[in-house]
Amino acid sequence: MRTAPQSVSQASPHHRRWVRRETILSTLERHIDTRIVLFAAPAGFGKSTTMAQWAAEVARHGRLTAWLSCEATDNDEGAFLSHLVGALRQLVQSPAELDLAFQSSPIPQLDVVLSALVAGLAARQADITLFFDDYHAVEAPAVKRFTERLTRQAPANVAFVIGSRSLPDLQLGKLRVLGDVFEIGPDDLRFASSEAEAFFNDKLGLSVSSGAVETLCSRTEGWAAGLQLASLSLSAAHAPETVIGNFTGANRNVADFLMGEVFLELPPAIAKFLLYSSIFERFSAEACRAVMRAADAEAAITEIETRNLFLVPLDEERRWFRYHHLFRDFLSREMERREPEMIAPLHLAAAEWFGERKMLTEAIGHALAAGDHARAAVFVENNALDLIAQC
Repeated sequence: MRTAPQSVSQASPHHRRWVRRETILSTLERHIDTRIVLFAAPAGFGKSTTMAQWAAEVARHGRLTAWLSCEATDNDEGAFLSHLVGALRQLVQSPAELDLAFQSSPIPQLDVVLSALVAGLAARQADITLFFDDYHAVEAPAVKRFTERLTRQAPANVAFVIGSRSLPDLQLGKLRVLGDVFEIGPDDLRFASSEAEAFFNDKLGLSVSSGAVETLCSRTEGWAAGLQLASLSLSAAHAPETVIGNFTGANRNVADFLMGEVFLELPPAIAKFLLYSSIFERFSAEACRAVMRAADAEAAITEIETRNLFLVPLDEERRWFRYHHLFRDFLSREMERREPEMIAPLHLAAAEWFGERKMLTEAIGHALAAGDHARAAVFVENNALDLIAQC
């Protein structure tokens, strides 16, 4: 855990090159006292950057702050408590008492430290905001329980801002009902064209036309990392429009980011589900069960949602989904590299499944993707009137 007690600039110096997220910051102004502000979005959506900008605003309002960046080492209880106490000791009324609680036994007791920390924060006559970034790195049940109890038992003068790629297990249901949770998700963090244009042209000094920026925003779906990675190609390109027109998830920089930051961290079963389901433009649990023979499709989709793996719901009932365009490009390329022999059979199975349900556009598309033009022609010949109706 990297810490920056009562200071944000130490935690994120590189964020100064990013565009100020005025819309989000303006919204957060109304939630400066909200118990928990949760930033939950996939990797590269700009959570840390926006949190750092918000931390600067919080400090400007006179609140004391501490910034904690979680790491894998924080799954060791002793290491976690050491980092936590080091970050927060200056925010409690009597730091010596917190130090004493931490040193009370060879193995620090979570309950003892929690009680001392809560009492010390309550005694401090100041408003305090604690920032926990990269909280998805915390997996140890004992550490997660400690954090959940801290958010629940901390005094009223303490607020929390938590950034995570996955939805944290913090028992947020009751707090949501009470209005004590405000959530910032992927849709909130997507860059608008005006923000992307300011990033490319004002911050990086590139000369990218408004039309080209609009195209790139569409291709990246406002994904901050995608815009940043695109800028690497743009800075060396003589024809920005050509680079942007060909920018996909197969771009080397994008693929390297998604592989290192996302895919390699996944359990094998989820990685396989992602690869196989990348054959769909849109999919449901029912489609995955039939086409991929994935008996646990609902559970897999739920886990993908919980992990914030670039999944986009397409209806209010959350029955149909698609992947972020660049993520699907990446998965499709990986599928071609790892299991190319499975691509045609999956498309053929999908063509049959969609065809049986008279979802003819998808059925024909999958038949063509499988290279079975005859089957696609049969769908057209047998369903001409239905196709006209669906157009």
